[in-house]
Amino acid sequence: MDLTNSVTIVGDEPLCGGSFCDVYIGELKWNSSGAQTTVAMKQIRVFCDCTDSNRAKGWTWFHREAKIWSKLRHPFILLFFGCARFGEYQLFLISPWAARGNCLDYLDKNSSASRPHIVSQVADALEYLHSGQAPVGYVHGDLKGDNVLISDGGDALLCDFGLSHDVFAFGCLVIQIFMGEKPYRSLTEPQVIGAIMTGVKLGRPMEISVVAARLDDDLWELVNQCLDHQAMLRPSMAEVAQRLKKHQLHPDS
Repeated sequence: MDLTNSVTIVGDEPLCGGSFCDVYIGELKWNSSGAQTTVAMKQIRVFCDCTDSNRAKGWTWFHREAKIWSKLRHPFILLFFGCARFGEYQLFLISPWAARGNCLDYLDKNSSASRPHIVSQVADALEYLHSGQAPVGYVHGDLKGDNVLISDGGDALLCDFGLSHDVFAFGCLVIQIFMGEKPYRSLTEPQVIGAIMTGVKLGRPMEISVVAARLDDDLWELVNQCLDHQAMLRPSMAEVAQRLKKHQLHPDS
């Protein structure tokens, strides 16, 4: 949906961004009544670069992201409103504004929030993407804490979609959600690759705060299975989601 005539950017500077995009806050007018909704406006940064190769990459990414996102319907996947274009190279993807931010910032400010609850919701969204329930055959390709937002009701909202999938990345995300930092943080990139390839297991985090957040034996076993260095031995996302739902219902079983 083209929202160019219905959306305006609020402020001159992006509120956040990554290596590829900047995210602005905006206001979307839905109809002639003047009712407005606060939205996130994601702009591809490479369009500011004058090289043809970068612009071509930007166009490819933009159209792929819009095509994938527009067809996804799941309670734990961020809704896609449409696109907007201002000038030749200012292209935006429009979505609801998640005022509570990403899951890592949210959990840092809300220590009583249920981490298993958020982890289970992310797994549910990934199962939807992996299983073919989604109308497109794509799954999440950049899974990390920054790409899991939190709704006003405290639910997980998966955002940013790509072409690859990896249960290993989900295991890393679980550790990041419970500990507030990525696994293998003390290792260089070559050391991380070496550790993964040789099957070096991560040490069980035993901090009181982590234990209190319910990273129990069952959940830690599941994380280790997701992080198995042999991809064929990792569980499917369907199995992961099922086990997490059971864990939610029977946390002490």
